Amino acid sequence: MKINFYRLMVLTIGLGILLNITGCTGSDKATSGNDAIPGWAKSGKHPAYPAGMYWTGVGSGPDLKTASDQARTEVASQLKVQIKNATKTVEEEYTGDDREFYSNAFNSTTETIVDETIQGIQVVESKPVGGTYYAYAVLDRNQYLSALADELRQYGDRLSGLHDDAQSLLDQGNIFPAIENFSDALALVPEVYPRQSFYNAIADMKYHLPDNLTGSAMLSELRTILSGVSLTIMSGEDQVAAPGQRLPDEIAVKISLVRNGKAIPIRGMPLRAVYKSGDLAAKPVTDDRGVAEFSVSAVPGDRSDAGAVIITPNLGRLPEIMAPQLKHLTATISYRVSGDVPAFAIIVRDRDGNRLK
Repeated sequence: MKINFYRLMVLTIGLGILLNITGCTGSDKATSGNDAIPGWAKSGKHPAYPAGMYWTGVGSGPDLKTASDQARTEVASQLKVQIKNATKTVEEEYTGDDREFYSNAFNSTTETIVDETIQGIQVVESKPVGGTYYAYAVLDRNQYLSALADELRQYGDRLSGLHDDAQSLLDQGNIFPAIENFSDALALVPEVYPRQSFYNAIADMKYHLPDNLTGSAMLSELRTILSGVSLTIMSGEDQVAAPGQRLPDEIAVKISLVRNGKAIPIRGMPLRAVYKSGDLAAKPVTDDRGVAEFSVSAVPGDRSDAGAVIITPNLGRLPEIMAPQLKHLTATISYRVSGDVPAFAIIVRDRDGNRLK
């Protein structure tokens, strides 16, 4: 059979062109696969969720859960940075140990806010491309701000209630419940400030606590209150007793709070009385009159014919926040020791009666 050489050449060239076209078509399909990655996954932007109204984040991973978690985390990390930046200015209100304490507390609260917020971040779109999933997460700014404003109002009401109750308790001489209220109020400050600072950084309408309810204001007020605590001697000075014997009369001291020009007795104040040697003499507590009465013995001090008892608040039994302000509060009762101070010696012998050195 004869084969037309010309036709064979045309057939061969045609087949080559066809194979080449087929190869190009395969290449186009691969490119098309890459283009299947959604635009929002590439740019981080989505026309349905404008940046001015939403915080947004993109995540990717081998499965939908991993991609979704990553997208939520990206949104949360943006919040975290903004909250920290907004709170920095508040930290400058504090100095020394207070600043370090509140800085750490603010950081802790920021982490809590972010952890809580992650639960409200929604994944609104997802798409698998090849072996990878892509997810798009959003957080509605207006909804978030509305919930944050409600939280701030609740905190403000609690702070106001604690502060008002503390003032009433102080007027009655109930200093310890009042201080507990102040402590509870100050414990709320790290919860309020990061939320307030962040809210004010992104909201049109600002939220501000009343001036007397800010952390620095309450700390200052508390220190002023405690500086008004006084310890006075009522009776028991200049007594005389034989060495080691009880003084004839009890010692009486009074603890008062000077408030609005009036001395209010403080009930339940724990005190500590020690001799000059440092030995404990008594641990009295003030009664409803703010008075503590106790007996001591005539123990010689620096001189054999005289001694003294030093009275201070028992700081170990006071709320921690009170101790720095009251540690310098002190009163000293002096007395005289009459007669000879007894002396004695102790001799120790072994079983054979020999004295040990």
